[in-house]
Amino acid sequence: MNVSLEIDGKPYSFNLDIQLKIEETKLVTILKEQPRAYAFLCMLRNKVKIEIKKKAKELERKRAVKYNHLAETMEKVTDINNKLKSNKELRLMQDRIDDLDEVKSVLDIAVDSFNQRKDILQTLSANLRKENN
Repeated sequence: MNVSLEIDGKPYSFNLDIQLKIEETKLVTILKEQPRAYAFLCMLRNKVKIEIKKKAKELERKRAVKYNHLAETMEKVTDINNKLKSNKELRLMQDRIDDLDEVKSVLDIAVDSFNQRKDILQTLSANLRKENN
């Protein structure tokens, strides 16, 4: 499964199948590489979480400013809210947050998969030690 993400305008891509593949003949190398790959994914996921929070705060501030501006000329709260819902700038900002949420979901799955891989690697490593003793 090829995964392509864009975070802060910077593209990232990796093949999850290749990253999660375990070959017993390369177990030592895989054990050495696991923490680096896991840390990289966790770092990306954290970056996305921070970006989502930043964008959500920015959206809320913009929405509040626009609400206050509309409240000066409109009386009904439902009219104001309808106007805000149809505001193109606010919708685009929300779309960006939704896109980032999607990226975070993909990274959550990748991190969970690496956790499962870690458990399998531990078991294989323990079994290999038993065989060699």
